Formats: sequence, structure tokens, C-alpha cells
Amino acid sequence: MKELWLEIEASLSESQKTKLLKSAARTCNAVLVGPEDLEKAKKAGVNAASTSEEADIVVLSTLDPEKLKTLKVKGKTTAVKIVITGKKDEETAIEAVGLNSDYIIVGTPDWKIIPLENLIAKTRDKTKLIAEVSSTKEAKVALETLELGSDGVLLKTADAEELKRTVEIAKKRHFTLALVAVEVTCVKEIGTGARACIDTCDLMKPGEGMLL
Repeated sequence: MKELWLEIEASLSESQKTKLLKSAARTCNAVLVGPEDLEKAKKAGVNAASTSEEADIVVLSTLDPEKLKTLKVKGKTTAVKIVITGKKDEETAIEAVGLNSDYIIVGTPDWKIIPLENLIAKTRDKTKLIAEVSSTKEAKVALETLELGSDGVLLKTADAEELKRTVEIAKKRHFTLALVAVEVTCVKEIGTGARACIDTCDLMKPGEGMLL
């Protein structure tokens, strides 16, 4: 089952924070909060992710290999938060995987599909990939990309109804088919199929790609 995280902005009113934390305690795997709201999150009974080392999940806002190694030695559950703006950021995310970060939280403000697709392929079964989203629609895309999807989403919203809708998407059971061996019994020509050519030399920049 996919994980659902909720980010609670520090600028929200106390009543909004309380309402969202109550909802998150029933429906979310974790909440991402600032250090000033860490105790509120813990009292609500939900896993708290924060930059504070007192959090249930310690979040590094930039990749610091030495600090990450130190946290792992202390037995901390860790997450590295990375904004993907180009190929170099993708490589940083892969480096964090190699350092055994438990979670990689990625934001893709400019390109939504291709970086996430690349990271799903490279991090599968090595860490948990959490994609930042701001709506149920974006969550659905992230959870279905490459027919595998990210391991979860981090929803950035103050709207309790948007959270409720995203819960329905994230927590539903996904149907999977088992792969089995087959025997090829014959081979025959079936004629020419439809073809298309895309000029990748002039239309694309390094780090970009196509989803076909």
C-alpha cells in the first residue's frame, strides 16, 4: 500500500494545524512539520517528520553525506528532501539512496513526469520514494507513473477535503499481475505498423526525455 504524508505549513493558524493533525492521525503515515510544531504532531499520535533530530523521521533539506551517516549510526529513520530542477539533482537523489536514506522526498516543479519516472526506475526496492504533490490529481499521476508509481506522496495542502480525496487515491489497493514464463510457439510477419519520428537532436536538452 502507498504511503501518504501531509505537510503542515508553519504559517497556518493553530486551529487549522489542530484540525489537519487530527485528520492526519487517522489517515496519514506521517506529517512533515517545522521544529516548532514537532510536539503538536507527536501529541496527535502521528509519525512526525522534521529537520529536528527529535523527530520520528529526520529530514535533511540538503544532502549532507556525513550528517546522514551519523544519523544512521544513531539508528534514526532518515529522509532527504530534494527539488529536481535538472539531471544533477537526480544524481544527488541517487547518491542519497546509496547512503541508505530511508526516504527520498522529491519535488518536481518544472517537469512532473520524466524525473519521477527516472527515479522510480533507479530507486525501486532500494529506498522509499515520496513525491511532493499539491492536489489529488497530481497524487494520482505520481502514484501511477511507470505503472509502478512512487512509494508515496507528500501532500502540500491546508484543505481538509483535498486531504480526504487524496486518501482515497493513496490508500486504495492496487491490482497487480504476476509475471510467468511463456513458450513462443510460432513467429510470423504481420505487416508494417504505424511509425512516427521525433527529432531528439533539436527539440530536447540534456536530461530531458520522452514518455511513450
